Amino acid sequence: MKLLEYQSVKMALERLKRKVCRESQDWNVIDQIKFMSFNTTASNTGIHNGTCALLQKMLEKLLSNLACRHRIFELAIVEAFASQFKPSSGS
Repeated sequence: MKLLEYQSVKMALERLKRKVCRESQDWNVIDQIKFMSFNTTASNTGIHNGTCALLQKMLEKLLSNLACRHRIFELAIVEAFASQFKPSSGS
């Protein structure tokens, strides 16, 4: 059962990593990505197979790591983004 759970998590992380790369390419923002914020689980921080390491390999660039147990940086990023970009009217 553990092996199946591991494979399921590993496949989910692989899909997420591919989706981030695909969306970044579609939006043409790869050159603007400079850092990543993440929680400090082993699946994210593993030096060889962690999501962060694999994502950097896929993007073919090094990113600054903003490891945060409680995702404080995500809140700061959301506020910074919101202060610069106003919601669209939808039209």
